[in-house]
Amino acid sequence: MQRKIEKEMALRWRKHPWLRSHRLLVVSLFFLLVLSIPIVLWNSQDQKDWESEGLQYYETGQYSEAIAAYERAIVAHPDSAVLYYQKGLALMQQVRYDDAVDAFTSAIRIDPEMEHAYYQKGRACYLMNNYDEAVRSFYKAIVLNEGKPDYWYNRGLALLGRNQADMAIKHFDKALLLDPGKEEYWKARGEAYCIEGDYTEALSSYEHALLIQSRDAEAWLAKARIQEVLGLSEEASLSVQYAELLYRQMAREIQNKIPRTLALG
Repeated sequence: MQRKIEKEMALRWRKHPWLRSHRLLVVSLFFLLVLSIPIVLWNSQDQKDWESEGLQYYETGQYSEAIAAYERAIVAHPDSAVLYYQKGLALMQQVRYDDAVDAFTSAIRIDPEMEHAYYQKGRACYLMNNYDEAVRSFYKAIVLNEGKPDYWYNRGLALLGRNQADMAIKHFDKALLLDPGKEEYWKARGEAYCIEGDYTEALSSYEHALLIQSRDAEAWLAKARIQEVLGLSEEASLSVQYAELLYRQMAREIQNKIPRTLALG
C-alpha cells in the first residue's frame, strides 16, 4: 500500500505543469550542481597547496617567496583569514610592520575571533611605537583568551610605552601568575617599578630574573644601578664586576665563532 502511494505521488510530480514547462531548467540546474562539486574540491585543494608552499618558504627563511605564495592564494581565496594571517607573519620577518598590520587587520575582518591576529597586530604596532593601537589590540587578544601570559606581558610593555607604569605592573603580575618562570616578565616588572620609584620591589624583581637566568649581564647591571640607589654600594660593585665578567665571556665566545664562520663561508 505504501509503495503504491509513493508511486502515485511520483507520477503526479512528474506531471506537475510547472515541472513539465521548466524541465530544461531543472535538468540544467542539476548538471550545474554536479559539475560544481569538483570545482569546489579543486579550489579547496588549491588553497592548501599554496598555503603549504608559503609555509615551506617561511620555515626556510625565504620570506619574499612565502609572501608571493600567500598572495597567489589570497587572489583565489580572498575570504581566508588564515592566509592573511600567515602573510602578516612573513611581513613581520621582513620588518614591514605597516604591511603586516594591514594583513592582520584583514584576517580580523574575516574572522573577528582570531586571537593570534590581534596579538600579532599588537606586536607590529608596538614595534612601530604605536602604543595606543598596540594596547587596544593586545586587549582584544586577552578578551578572547585571558590565559595566555604573553598577551598580558606584551600589553604591559605597550602600557610602559604610554608611560603607564602602574597599569603595566598589574599586567606583568598577571603574566607572572600564569607563568612565573619567564625571566623577561620579571625584568619588565623591575623596570616598571624603577619608573614608579619603588626600588625595593624593582630589586626583588631583578633578583627573581637572575635566579632564572644567572648569566644575563644586562640584568646584573640593572641590579647594580638599583643597589646603588638603595645605598648598597658594595653589593652594587660586586654586581658590576660580575656583569663585566659575563660581557668578557660573551666577547670571547663571539671571537671563537668568527674563524669557524669564515671557514664555512
